[in-house]
Amino acid sequence: MKQVLKIIILFAILIVFGTFSMLIDSCEPSLPLQIENHTNLSLTVYVQNVEAGNLTPGDIIKVKNISGTLSYILIEAKNVQGDIIFSKNFSTSELYDDGWKVVIPPKQ
Repeated sequence: MKQVLKIIILFAILIVFGTFSMLIDSCEPSLPLQIENHTNLSLTVYVQNVEAGNLTPGDIIKVKNISGTLSYILIEAKNVQGDIIFSKNFSTSELYDDGWKVVIPPKQ
């Protein structure tokens, strides 16, 4: 009887840990972010300091699985020499208002 009780308790603990791990994974933002390159430069785009991809002039990239806080998302674009062409910390409410779309404007 004691062994059956131990197995039931162990099973309950595993269910609790499994539930918590799913909840933690669901807290990671998965946003439909779209970034457009309106410059005449080839750029490498970084979201939360993680490379999201390369954009040639006029290209669009869709970014999923953004890590970090839910309040602000840092988006940067660098040219082939590594110079920062675009850098902005967007609030999630700002991105929501803009339809989760970021446009990298032409350099002036």
